[in-house]
Amino acid sequence: EGPTLPPIILSPTPITITLGAAVLVNIEGLNVRPEPGLNNTPRFNASLGAGFNVVGGPLLDAGLTWWEIQDPADPTRRGWAAADYLDVFAP
Repeated sequence: EGPTLPPIILSPTPITITLGAAVLVNIEGLNVRPEPGLNNTPRFNASLGAGFNVVGGPLLDAGLTWWEIQDPADPTRRGWAAADYLDVFAP
């Protein structure tokens, strides 16, 4: 008999946001803005779990990385969101 080894715990590797990626909003009421940054009025709020395609970015502003996102079902719902509140959707 040998020593008992601690169990190996596997965790998923986060997927990095890139142009063309499909992303899901990971917070309720995400402000999607007309330009990157916190100094402009949100264009609309996105619900938790809403899906978008990444169509622009990244840009840095206010210490955050911003990506331009667009609703695949409604192209008029387009704007900039902070990466901290987006998760890559990997089917």
